[in-house]
Amino acid sequence: MSTKIWRRNPNVVARRIGGDTILVPTGRDIVEQRCLFTLNDTGSFIWETLTRPSTAEQIHAALLREFEVTGDQAQADLDRFLVRLEEAGCIQEE
Repeated sequence: MSTKIWRRNPNVVARRIGGDTILVPTGRDIVEQRCLFTLNDTGSFIWETLTRPSTAEQIHAALLREFEVTGDQAQADLDRFLVRLEEAGCIQEE
């Protein structure tokens, strides 16, 4: 597992609307991206976990405690999700 420590990008605002979490890039980034991100329950849980800087290992352990999922499936989904968040500029390496 990677030893990177991830944190939220402070230029991304999160809002709960109904049962969804919406991520909104602010500042210059929104002009470049022109998009919003809607997170499902698992994505919202990961976003909340990133309230504190965390490693993928820490997030993985939290997912296993919170959801009924195999370790391998949680890891594969987490890896894909972190890549997408990083590519979108929603998270940064600490």
